[in-house]
Amino acid sequence: MPTLRALLDRGRWAVVDSCADMGEGAVWPTFFTGSDPSVHQRYSRWCWHPGKMGCVPPDEASLTPFWRSLEQRGATVGVFDVPGAPVGSGTDGFDVSEFGPHEIRHGRTRVRGAAAESVLAGAPLHPFHDLPYGRGFADDREGKERLAAACVRGARVRGELAARLISETSPDVAIVAFNEVHHGAHQLWHTVDTRCSPADDPDECALRPDLLDLYREIDRQIGRIVESAGEGTAVLAFSLNGMQPGRGIPTLLDGLLRAQRFAVPSSWRGLSWGRRALAAFGGLKRRVPAGVTTAYQRHVGYVMRRRIAQPTIVPPYDWSRTRAFALPVTDTRGFIRVNLAGREARGCVPEHEYEATCEELESGLRSTVNAEGEPIVADVLRTASETGAPPCGLPDLIVRWADAASARPVRVIAGGAEFESHPTRTDMTGLRARHGFCIFDERMDVGVDEVVAGRDLHRLLLAPLAEAEQPARTQTGS
Repeated sequence: MPTLRALLDRGRWAVVDSCADMGEGAVWPTFFTGSDPSVHQRYSRWCWHPGKMGCVPPDEASLTPFWRSLEQRGATVGVFDVPGAPVGSGTDGFDVSEFGPHEIRHGRTRVRGAAAESVLAGAPLHPFHDLPYGRGFADDREGKERLAAACVRGARVRGELAARLISETSPDVAIVAFNEVHHGAHQLWHTVDTRCSPADDPDECALRPDLLDLYREIDRQIGRIVESAGEGTAVLAFSLNGMQPGRGIPTLLDGLLRAQRFAVPSSWRGLSWGRRALAAFGGLKRRVPAGVTTAYQRHVGYVMRRRIAQPTIVPPYDWSRTRAFALPVTDTRGFIRVNLAGREARGCVPEHEYEATCEELESGLRSTVNAEGEPIVADVLRTASETGAPPCGLPDLIVRWADAASARPVRVIAGGAEFESHPTRTDMTGLRARHGFCIFDERMDVGVDEVVAGRDLHRLLLAPLAEAEQPARTQTGS
């Protein structure tokens, strides 16, 4: 990766300490708002709505990226596919969203800026535009090879367009996110780490292109972007989190909370006719053969699947007896919400019992073992404030699973009962790790130690602007 090597030779390296422990949905909002999850309230692709007693997609429009203040001061800003960031309304610079997305939200590319509209109008489509998301699209060798090739082509197209946009608009600050590395690292990690090679096809480790091919293509495109920005441009290259071997996402939390009598499913009689229909549909989805699920994932668009999933993503509970429940599984962490009176519309746990309930939950989680006596839970994170105040929109407890939780299957012993659970997304051989990295220009050195928090990373980017009388041109590649 000669481009990053050259940047490092004339710059500095630091570890990025992300908030990945809070969930996948917290990482990028923490970066672009410069605030912790306790402030921006993002943690997942589904957010709990206490008034609706259900989950909704996060509202990106309610977040304010740090570059809005730059635009208000007259700086020209270019933003290319930053995950979860709202699209601006100005006319200077450029703002492109969902070109080759980290995650589909609207199902179409959104563009702001006359130059960007002109450039994108004649541009080739990103290969991700016709790739499905989720199980079924890259869970065999053929699918992974198709995804790998799409990632490499997509990185090349992204680099070409980003270089053109920067050359034509000359922004003071530009931020380009290579989302191809997100999908590639999840699905292709076994090509660089054989510890997570698929058991049913070890030869998958030798497929081409592999993850290194993708990294090298991104390195070439960063070089193209830096060249288009011109001499004197300060550069920050970063990854907000790292990756590590994975064996899928544990799905045992709901069963565990039911076994320990925290969550109580609603009886059929206790449901309205509408909720009965949704419950029946949700149960049907969980029981269809694997082949039908794969076909559904491959041929039904992501936006439509999300709409279908939303009403059934939280199972029906007897809220009058449910003290705590699991939030949807979309990450390697487990999320638990206390059904707190005064916060949840149908809360049953009095406020004075909140702390005791959290302690009971944590104790039960830490003592849970599998049939072989191995711990299931590695750690439990509490999200209450330093004063003990319950969070508004975040889970109350976040569970970090031990390796035993990813067994296929795992037999769990809890509450005097034993049940069996199977992880989902076993096609993902790479999962997020907490620490990323950054390489930054010496002009961005604001007294950074060996580690920089994800919420403070943008301060490095803004350092050259703060020192200049007129906005200096600054470029980042992610």
